[in-house]
Amino acid sequence: MTEEGSSNSDFNLVEKLSNDLIKLKNNFDDLQIELNEEKEKTVELKKINAEHQNEIKNLKQNFQQLLEENYQKDDKINSFEEEIKKVSDLFEKKMGDLIKLNNLASMYAKFLGIKNKWIIPTFYSCSEGCGYLNLINDENIKYFVNNLEGGYDRFRLVSAENSFNKPQHCSAYSLYYFEIKWIFEEFPERSTPWLSIGLRNCTTKEHTIYNVSASANRIFHNQYSNLAYRLSTIFNNNDIFGCGLVYPSANKMDEDFPYIFFTQNGKVIGKALSLRKDDLSSYKPFIILHCCSVEANFGSNLETKPFKYDVTKHRVLQEFY
Repeated sequence: MTEEGSSNSDFNLVEKLSNDLIKLKNNFDDLQIELNEEKEKTVELKKINAEHQNEIKNLKQNFQQLLEENYQKDDKINSFEEEIKKVSDLFEKKMGDLIKLNNLASMYAKFLGIKNKWIIPTFYSCSEGCGYLNLINDENIKYFVNNLEGGYDRFRLVSAENSFNKPQHCSAYSLYYFEIKWIFEEFPERSTPWLSIGLRNCTTKEHTIYNVSASANRIFHNQYSNLAYRLSTIFNNNDIFGCGLVYPSANKMDEDFPYIFFTQNGKVIGKALSLRKDDLSSYKPFIILHCCSVEANFGSNLETKPFKYDVTKHRVLQEFY
């Protein structure tokens, strides 16, 4: 080999090595760039991961909070359900009480007290050989028996000033009532004490009467009727007789009728009389006296002067003539 050929060969080798070195450097640079990029990606991933960790932590906290709130809501719902049940039970109880009260309202009558007094016609105060009446006060009447030969004792009808009027829009049965104490007067052999107590229909003028005398005790539906209901009750001086009028509640006016009943010494006697006339709006208390006096009680002040009959316990009567 010549010297010139040897130089060319060395030059080629150097050139080749130089190219390889440049190529290696380029590859190294590329790898360094890729490494830097991967580092940046790793940093970004760590950052993203940290953010995700925070989000996961927040999600866990929120989830736990939601669970707790849900538990609280469940407790509230359970509490509400218990309260609703209590309210429902209380409502049912109140409804039951109202039904009982309504049934009681249908069983018992409510007393309606009104101020009243007797009105005696002036011609009743006559002493010309006849028995006559003297009004002692608003409620008490004295009968003066005839003691003159040739005279006679009359029957005297006395009415109260005020009427028992049909209540309007009343939700319960209504009760009007009055009592009289029957007082015998000393009388000659030809006369006997005789008493009637009752109510007069202010429209038809018919009298519903309970008549008490030595011969018989009878209840008349009206003074024009021959039909009388005899009672076997025994009467005595100072007995207390009462007369009551009961009106049905407004919602039962179409199915029930007003009725009249009588009492003796605080107890109902006989049966009630059902009133089926067209006009039942007003009734007036009255009495008929013969050789007897009376002390009345219209119930204007039951605290100081109570009835013998307990009007607060009057059950609506079911037996009628």
